[in-house]
Amino acid sequence: MATGMESLKETVAAMLKDSLKEALDPITKQMVENGNILRSLKEQSETHAKKFDTVFNKIDSMQVDLRKNEKKRALVSREVTKLRKKLNDLEDRSRSNNVRLVNLPAGIEGDDPSGYLQKMLPEWIPTLKRSHSTPLEIDRAHRIYSNNTSRPRTMIFKLLRYTDRQSILEGARKARPTLSDGTQLLFFADYSPGTTQERQGYREIRAKLRRKGIDSFLIHPAILRVNYKGTRMSFNSAEEAKDALKSSVLEDDLCITAQGTDFISIEETLKDALSGLTTYYEPTNTNNLYILAGIAPPDIRRVVASRTERRRQTTDERHPLHGHVPAPSRLKSRKSFLTSTAPLETTPSEARLAMWKEKLNNHPHSPTMHIPAGKMEQLGKVEMPEPAPLRRGPFQGSPKQMGVPEWSNNV
Repeated sequence: MATGMESLKETVAAMLKDSLKEALDPITKQMVENGNILRSLKEQSETHAKKFDTVFNKIDSMQVDLRKNEKKRALVSREVTKLRKKLNDLEDRSRSNNVRLVNLPAGIEGDDPSGYLQKMLPEWIPTLKRSHSTPLEIDRAHRIYSNNTSRPRTMIFKLLRYTDRQSILEGARKARPTLSDGTQLLFFADYSPGTTQERQGYREIRAKLRRKGIDSFLIHPAILRVNYKGTRMSFNSAEEAKDALKSSVLEDDLCITAQGTDFISIEETLKDALSGLTTYYEPTNTNNLYILAGIAPPDIRRVVASRTERRRQTTDERHPLHGHVPAPSRLKSRKSFLTSTAPLETTPSEARLAMWKEKLNNHPHSPTMHIPAGKMEQLGKVEMPEPAPLRRGPFQGSPKQMGVPEWSNNV
């Protein structure tokens, strides 16, 4: 019996072993295949990692080369600009004795343009007769090519002496010579194409200045000079002039300064307004004018505006300088107000009012005081007769009776 049981056990074990082997063989094979695949993927990953390292190294090298090339390009660009300016200067010097004559009818000079000009220039420009006892010496003269056939081609002629060229240009500017048919002859200096293009860039801004009655002129080679209210400004490029002399500034009749544009002084505005209201001419005491108009002086408004901007910088996340911490430096910069200006803790109106009251502690007339009758005469430069009751009345009453708002509402 025992022998039978052992035989049965052996038989069942053998059958189970064979069944398990048949079931596990495919799994074993699949695991082997998966292991092979994993090893292959690992090898490919290592290969790709090496290739990526190579590519990244090449990209870094290219970036370094690009930065170097950018520096070289900037250097070459500066050198090209410098050489172009030198070339224009050399060409301008070679043309320094040339004059361009516009609107001269075609063929009127005949076969000898130099002789014709020597004969006619003193007739067109009388100052040449008085300043030149001998005929002008013209080296050569000819007409230049032009695609525009509706008007005569420009004649260009070269003088032997630079002083003769200047005499012709200055004399023509004063005499404005014309022909018998009424055609006006125009004389211009001759410049290189580069300089001519730079000078033509000022045409738009000069036209706007001319419409406003502002004096402007060009000096060699292409520098714009502007004279406005006793201030002389110089601009080396059309872009610089356009940025400084914007049309909106001129249309609003704002004051132009040598550093660019600025509003017309509040003093002039108050003087004009006050002289119109009181019929007194050219009031001069600006401190009294600020009080009468209820407007805080410019220095107070600037301080409050700066502190308001400082508060926006610290509280408004949309501000371009929000969270910016300036690096320590002894040099001045545009962001110096971050370290020198305290944020505003009240409303701008309250801040202006407080600063103005502090400034006016020792002023003889507070904005809320009644200015005595006759005090207004001290604001004008001319002596006026006794004011009529209509004009004296405001100074005997409150600012509201004067038609002037309370200063605390307008600061």
